[in-house]
Amino acid sequence: MTALKIIGISLLIFLVIAAGIFAGVAAGYMGGLPKLSAYKDLGHDQTSKVYSADGTVIATFHAEQNREIIPLNEIPKNVQNAVIDMEDERFYKHHGVDLKAIIRAVYANLRSREVSEGASTITQQYVRNSLITPEVTMSRKIKEAALAYQLEQKYSKDKILEMYLNTIYFGQGCYGVQTASENFFHKKAKDLTLGESSLLAGLVGAPNLFSPYTNPDLTYKRRAEVLSRLLKNKHITKKEYNASLKEPINVFPINLSETPTIAPYFVEHVKLTLIDKYGANMVYRGGLRIHTTIDLRLQGIAEDAIWNTLNEPGDPSGALASIDPKTGYIKALVGGRDFNTNKFNLATQSKRCPGSSFKAVALVSALENNIPPSRSYDASSPRYIKLADETWRVENYEGRQFSGSMSIIEATVWSVNVVYAQLAMDVGAGKVAETAQKLGVTSNVPPYPAIAIGGLPEGVSPLEMASVYATLANDGVYMKPIAITKVTDAQGNLIEQAKIEGKAVISKNVARTANNILKQVISRGTGSRADIGRPAAGKTGTAEYKQDAWFVGHTPDLATAVWMGYPEGSITMDYVHGYPPYGGSLPAIMWQRFMSAALEGVPPSDFPGAENIPGGGEVMVSICTESGLLANPACPSTKDKWFTAGQEPKDYCNIHTQPAQTTQPPADQPHDGSVSVAGVEGQSLGSATSILTGQGLVVVFSKQTSETVPKDYVISQSPGAGSSAQPGSTVTLVVSDGPP
Repeated sequence: MTALKIIGISLLIFLVIAAGIFAGVAAGYMGGLPKLSAYKDLGHDQTSKVYSADGTVIATFHAEQNREIIPLNEIPKNVQNAVIDMEDERFYKHHGVDLKAIIRAVYANLRSREVSEGASTITQQYVRNSLITPEVTMSRKIKEAALAYQLEQKYSKDKILEMYLNTIYFGQGCYGVQTASENFFHKKAKDLTLGESSLLAGLVGAPNLFSPYTNPDLTYKRRAEVLSRLLKNKHITKKEYNASLKEPINVFPINLSETPTIAPYFVEHVKLTLIDKYGANMVYRGGLRIHTTIDLRLQGIAEDAIWNTLNEPGDPSGALASIDPKTGYIKALVGGRDFNTNKFNLATQSKRCPGSSFKAVALVSALENNIPPSRSYDASSPRYIKLADETWRVENYEGRQFSGSMSIIEATVWSVNVVYAQLAMDVGAGKVAETAQKLGVTSNVPPYPAIAIGGLPEGVSPLEMASVYATLANDGVYMKPIAITKVTDAQGNLIEQAKIEGKAVISKNVARTANNILKQVISRGTGSRADIGRPAAGKTGTAEYKQDAWFVGHTPDLATAVWMGYPEGSITMDYVHGYPPYGGSLPAIMWQRFMSAALEGVPPSDFPGAENIPGGGEVMVSICTESGLLANPACPSTKDKWFTAGQEPKDYCNIHTQPAQTTQPPADQPHDGSVSVAGVEGQSLGSATSILTGQGLVVVFSKQTSETVPKDYVISQSPGAGSSAQPGSTVTLVVSDGPP
């Protein structure tokens, strides 16, 4: 470049910036020049972070720029001084544009015969990076200078420095000191050493040129230059200078991929959930702090259980969903083999035929409708069932033959289709569909006759099936599956807090009866490969054409659904690793491998009511605890009880009379068919639920920390004791979760 060109460029820069200063001062009087007030948002896109249950960052969401904003007092003074010394030594003396720096730059450029030195201040750089487009034109330089001057009139120097240090680019996709510090050194900015602070400051001018990942030799030289400038300006001592020169440069590898490497399908589920609530702009640019339920130990075990089993080319895929029954927290989620190639989540988005794993729903529906599990049906196959306009031909799976009659218990243990088809006729497909929705199925469940054996045209997801079995594990109390426990903004202000709310959807004794029957599936039936050496209940499931195979089961501590099949669609599976494609083979094995390891260290516990294992010739009835007779909706305290068939009470309680059965209700009862809500404050949740459901009321509850009320005891209720309520209406309980 000729000296004449250098002089021309330098003078032009000087004149343009000088004109910009004048423009900034005159901005309020001249409508054609930019005004700072026109730029509504001086904030910046902030990276949202996703945390596991133990506080580990497992993913980040961001748009074009990966940034996290922190206050100036969390940025080390060494970083502040180093950046100012390298980029704008007179930062605290000028008013947005530095005329002395411009003159110095013109002189330096003339001497070197090239444009070797610029004169942009930190304020101008901030304007250029944040408020205007970066093209090199005269109009842009005028805007830059005018806005820089106005910015300095509005904000303090420290505030401008804070905004600048939170927006500058350090390379490797990192914007701002905090993000660079966390990615380069795996530490917060406030913990940076002098050497690390100097390295980052040296990257500001040319992050790719001085990158420690591509040019480590230049990185050392650049860091030494920064340290030298700090020493010259008396920001550090000679001793600190010498020590930092010898400090090795240790940076961690940075994964530039947008794909989360930990629990990718769970992270995607969280992201889509948040986008539905708050929109993509907030998720990608809002700096959210997203706290989730995922247990990284269990997640690793789940992935190993699936992919170390289905580990050969051509194997079908697998999915797993695991829920804590007491809270609804999703603890592990496997949605596919490779998120990079297929982002479709088999655990949450895929709806597949559940096969016989859906018999648990039909079983519960039968128990709710006063059909005892000792009831027997003809087990011979095939069986022809007359429907309204056709005859339904039902066969046992693989044509298995059973002779004579068989109880519902044995039909569950051995997964006998013809018995469950007849059971569905007695219960009613509509009632089975209603039970499915109560237990946790959110997909559409049409009341088709084949519903009891899993004949669902639209299918269900593994997460839904895990939720159904979690309700059984939780004594009939449904907990909505939760993936996100808390969302805050970058400053910690609460945006969303998950509520642990339970709803008693079936009686605890129905749940306990179902659990005791489903335990036998594992102990002596089709699910024997799922035996984990502790009390567990579950059910195998295989679709009619072997395109889907399931094992779904639970302990009191964990409910898990495992599915196996081809993600491309309903493709018939052949033998896999020598195993037939049944729910009782590899799905049960994968379930067993996951549950055994997941519950390691958790003391074994049995389901409540385990001693009341139903057998042949038994019936379960609800009796009034005061009279011992059959309970009616007016009885304040009831319990379900099994009797030998024929020996159960025949008469209804006459102490508490149903309003519907008398023209004059008792004096303490309303006259409109409603009941007087029992007072349950101070009682255990189980006792309170039993009392209120015995009145024909529906119980929902939420948990709240308390230093005075013991854990799992009722703090308050709504409506209150003595209130009038119609049978079927809801009573909300606030239950203690113990001290904070």
